[in-house]
Amino acid sequence: MAASVPSDAAVEDQDVIIVSTPSSLMAAVAAVIQAETDVPLPRRSLMLWSGIHGTRVRRTDDRTLVVSPRCGYLCPPTAVPDGAEAKLVDIR
Repeated sequence: MAASVPSDAAVEDQDVIIVSTPSSLMAAVAAVIQAETDVPLPRRSLMLWSGIHGTRVRRTDDRTLVVSPRCGYLCPPTAVPDGAEAKLVDIR
């Protein structure tokens, strides 16, 4: 993920919006990697969603994004991510 953030000096005057990561830790680690390698950091980084399930993002006006996790905000941890298959086993 760190490689996807611009690395030129202009980024220091910009905000980076991360739409989704599998884990919020990934965004934090990306910033640490950039800082440790003397790569310029964005002025601010904002993460909209973190999780393994899909997310819908839509713009309602020029200043508003609506983020809607596909399984809801209280998605059970056992829910199967979009596109994944789960084989159920009969346990007796």
